Amino acid sequence: MRREKLNTTVAFPERLDMKKYAPHSKHPSTENAMYKLYGISHHSGSLNGGPYIGEVYNFSNKNWYNCNDSIVQKISSPDTSSSSAYVLFYAKET
Repeated sequence: MRREKLNTTVAFPERLDMKKYAPHSKHPSTENAMYKLYGISHHSGSLNGGPYIGEVYNFSNKNWYNCNDSIVQKISSPDTSSSSAYVLFYAKET
C-alpha cells in the first residue's frame, strides 16, 4: 500500500453559484444560491507533518489576511489557484 500527498493545482472561485447544481429545483432557496469565499486552509509539507496557513476574509473591513502562526498580514486577495488549499470556507451571500 502506498500513500502520498497530492500536489495538484486546483482553481476555485471567490464567488460560487450553487444554482446550477439544482437545475430542476423549485425550492425558493435556489433563487439566491450565491456563496462568497471567506476562508482557505492551506497545508504545506508532507503526510507526516507540515504547517497549516490560513487566508481569511474580514467582512467588517472587507480585507483579506494571511495567518501564519503568530504573524497576520493583510493581503490584496486570496490564492484561488493553489496546490496547498486543503479546506475552503464559503458563506451564503445575502
